Amino acid sequence: AAKLGSKQSCFWKAEADFAAVESKVEEQAEAAWAEALKNHLAAKKHRQLRDELEIQERRRMERLQALEIEKRQVVLEEEAQEKARKEFRKELQSELREAESAWLQKMAPRWREESEEVKRKARSTDLEMQYQQQ
Repeated sequence: AAKLGSKQSCFWKAEADFAAVESKVEEQAEAAWAEALKNHLAAKKHRQLRDELEIQERRRMERLQALEIEKRQVVLEEEAQEKARKEFRKELQSELREAESAWLQKMAPRWREESEEVKRKARSTDLEMQYQQQ
């Protein structure tokens, strides 16, 4: 009976030790699971943030490219406008020269007549003065 009691006591002690070890292992497993879950969630959050940053960077680059294209278009439009202004000025100056030339040609006979009239009057006045002086 003493041996049986001693064996039972050893059994209960072993059972208690096993239960304590099993409880400790379960606690460690739960802690490891919680840590793994925490790490998994942190990694997931990290990937989400990285993906979000990549999307933002891609959008920023797209906006930058769009601005560069718009800038090139503005420069091309300004160059085209400047070329058109120069061409317009050139055509306007050409038309002005042609109009001036036509007007001068039109007015030349009239000015010659006026000039001849002034010369005749001047001669007539000179002749009168010479006549009066004599």
